[in-house]
Amino acid sequence: MDKACDRDGGKRLLKSLNSRGLQKKAEELIGENEKKCPPPPIKPPVVETFSPSTQSPTLDYAPLKQEEVEPIFREFIAAWNSGQDIKQLDLLSKEDFTSASYKTGTSEPYAKDDYSSYAKIRKGLISKYGSIKVEVSNEQFVPLSNGEMLVKYSQHYSRSGYESWGINELYFRRKSGKFEIFKELFYRDKVKP
Repeated sequence: MDKACDRDGGKRLLKSLNSRGLQKKAEELIGENEKKCPPPPIKPPVVETFSPSTQSPTLDYAPLKQEEVEPIFREFIAAWNSGQDIKQLDLLSKEDFTSASYKTGTSEPYAKDDYSSYAKIRKGLISKYGSIKVEVSNEQFVPLSNGEMLVKYSQHYSRSGYESWGINELYFRRKSGKFEIFKELFYRDKVKP
């Protein structure tokens, strides 16, 4: 680039001269520089596209459909209600699953787990309490970017001596041809110990 067209240098000069009280002189120099310089080139917008060479070899970015995800969602809830922790855990991503629970109105989770700690807690709950009941309502199936889908619903969880109500979010994707849940967020509204 021609030294006379150094736009950033002109801005630095303006700032320097302004700090010394020479704003008018700096503006004159910048104006002369702008007249000598051609307009800056217009950069085309960057459009991110996915092609077979740039995609992860295991993730499928095709949009998920409600009719594909809903039976898996129902299977996940049925596994809770029937005490089938292994069946439920098989639906989770073992590599990068995360779970977080929040009290409504707070931004910091009161519980946060990866797959192994989540699995340990689930197995412990089912072996300790046996009967766990999860009722769901107001299900919303929301397609997300990269072919993922959010299932958001109201949840009433109950077991011996404990109940909670809130909004649960499960995030689904297709990986290596198999559906999996890779994230769960729970926003607890009410608890009854």
